[in-house]
Amino acid sequence: MTLSDQALQELEAALPTCRESADAELLFDTLNLLGIVYGELNQAETALEWHQRALALAQSQGQTRLLAISHANLAGRELDLGERWRRAGREAEARDALQRSLSLNEMALEIAQRAQLQRVLIVVHSNRGAALALLGRREEALVAFGQQLRLTEASGDEGPRLQRAQYLAQMYREAGELDMAR
Repeated sequence: MTLSDQALQELEAALPTCRESADAELLFDTLNLLGIVYGELNQAETALEWHQRALALAQSQGQTRLLAISHANLAGRELDLGERWRRAGREAEARDALQRSLSLNEMALEIAQRAQLQRVLIVVHSNRGAALALLGRREEALVAFGQQLRLTEASGDEGPRLQRAQYLAQMYREAGELDMAR
């Protein structure tokens, strides 16, 4: 059993207790984590369902931070789905998923900017840059990755740098710019 499988079991076991609790943020975190774990298990559709449940709860609570996180996580799952469709040669489905990712990222961006949620902004710019790169919108992708880099450097959070580097390398490889891809 992998760590993701174990986490999934524990989250699903905790879910009834979280639903009975008066703590909406605890339930949100559990729903959101279920989406993340299913995403890690490459079950994008199931991950989307859990993230949509988290979004519905965030909307009912009207909590800005939870709304931003929900939209950003849904955007990330749509990005995952777009990548999967692209690898399978299903370009129309990939493009649709990547467009949905961009729309969700825009919602998350607006909310996170208003509330000054730096960590969410880093994720949003990273996912936005990746979706734009996969859609072949290179200049816009570079702007998004630049914004993500500035926020990452200012926050000291190095985690998103690897994802940005991977998408930049892929974008340059696909453009035939192998020197830049290195």
